[in-house]
Amino acid sequence: MRQENYDRFVRKALMFGNLAGPDFFIIFIILALFICLGLPIWAVADAATRPDYAWSDSGQNKILWIALIAGFTIFLTPVGFVIAIVYFASIRGKVKTAQSVGATHASTGIHNRLCLKCGTPATSSGTAFCSACGAQFTS
Repeated sequence: MRQENYDRFVRKALMFGNLAGPDFFIIFIILALFICLGLPIWAVADAATRPDYAWSDSGQNKILWIALIAGFTIFLTPVGFVIAIVYFASIRGKVKTAQSVGATHASTGIHNRLCLKCGTPATSSGTAFCSACGAQFTS
């Protein structure tokens, strides 16, 4: 390597060293924490807003996934981040598909509808009101 090329290389390396100083490191740590906490929070919020029938129709457990993501994010943030990625990559699609199928076929009773007031299941697909307490079922 010629001397002037070497000098140019050293100057560029030193210039990058100034960029990678303490301020850059702090910004990097804050950004990494934001991402490692933001994705699991988004995953928990997404999982919590999906209806229960979609979870049961897809063969998944809503409480388990919320507890896994939230628990590991609180105690082992990188593991919670990885579990959130697994949720978005595989579980969310199944639940979302089951939700759209259930919403499309709500009038046919494909998913079990429960009374929000007393928890009694609907006796038939066309039932609009609970036989036990008279409250209206939601789709």
